[in-house]
Amino acid sequence: MFKLFKTVYTASVFTALMLLMPRAQAADFNYTFGGTVDSGLLLNETFSGSFSYSDLLLTHSGDESINLSTLSFNFLSTPFGLGDADITASADFLDGVFLGVNFSVGGFDPAFALVSGYGIGLLEAAYFSYDTHSGDSGLGSISYQQSNSVDEPVSIALFGMGLAGLGLSRRRAKHGWGQ
Repeated sequence: MFKLFKTVYTASVFTALMLLMPRAQAADFNYTFGGTVDSGLLLNETFSGSFSYSDLLLTHSGDESINLSTLSFNFLSTPFGLGDADITASADFLDGVFLGVNFSVGGFDPAFALVSGYGIGLLEAAYFSYDTHSGDSGLGSISYQQSNSVDEPVSIALFGMGLAGLGLSRRRAKHGWGQ
């Protein structure tokens, strides 16, 4: 009877810990991207890069922008990062759907921008644009590839501690420790 009570007690404590555990909602998302200039003097020039963001503040409702945590961008053999941006670089969403990145650099010739889409249709897709000091401009296509996401480690750690506590409690009961 006493062992049954300890088992029920341990299971109750474990369940309570699981219910109180923070939800694993936040994750870091990592993307790579690349594209080709489709028009203007820089026709067929390529660009590529990577970025990451945390979705901690993403509500999945309406238009949202999340500041990028990291950004690496290579264009015309020149590397750029978050510190080179004219405005805060962001990942943009519509109802939780990723639309692209907003990132612009004006202090380089050509000035350029990654522009996120504003919907799901073909004409609303994300793109690359540039303007040279001599007046040439052009556009380019861009594609994004999610490389991975990393779940919030706190929830995983708490789950592991709960399992370890359950195992230790069963071991104590089996060997008669603490009785």
